[in-house]
Amino acid sequence: MTKIFFWNGQRLEYFDHPYNHTALNMRRVEIPIAWWFLRQKPGARILEVGNVLSHYGPVAWPVVDLHEKGAINEDVMVWEPEEPVDLLISISTVEHIETARPSQVLDRFRSFLAPGGQAVVTAPTGYNQALDRELRAGTLGADETWFMRVRPDRIPVEWNECTMEEALAMPARACSGLWSGGLMVLLCRPILS
Repeated sequence: MTKIFFWNGQRLEYFDHPYNHTALNMRRVEIPIAWWFLRQKPGARILEVGNVLSHYGPVAWPVVDLHEKGAINEDVMVWEPEEPVDLLISISTVEHIETARPSQVLDRFRSFLAPGGQAVVTAPTGYNQALDRELRAGTLGADETWFMRVRPDRIPVEWNECTMEEALAMPARACSGLWSGGLMVLLCRPILS
């Protein structure tokens, strides 16, 4: 059984956890990618949009999530942080924000960033048509983008880096229990004024 995967030149360990059966879905790679970014910014002011990481361990930063207990229960499109953040993490949440276009959501995330800050956003392909359309059109607005796709013939599932078209071509549920067959990882930097 493969315990590692490669993403952006990094050799990362798959994340397997009983909560949400991560061995069967994209959390298997999303969580290690998020942790990689967190390790790059020790002492950073962090904000999480969408309550995900607290399901897998304690978090020491604010979390904005419209519905989850223990989070700041506000719409991120109207909520304002007290101060700019160095790192914003949003795991498979942008595709659920229906009050704005995905590119507007990313712009909103950028507005929360301090100079030199980063917003790291993951999202499934094939789930939100507006997100996929903006991605294809090149209007989403990410500064860097990576793609992965699942190998559904393997359990636990394995993920490989791929092109945008390969990720978009994956069915939303490539195998039983899988939320998405393709994944995008977006990196956004602050809007320069």
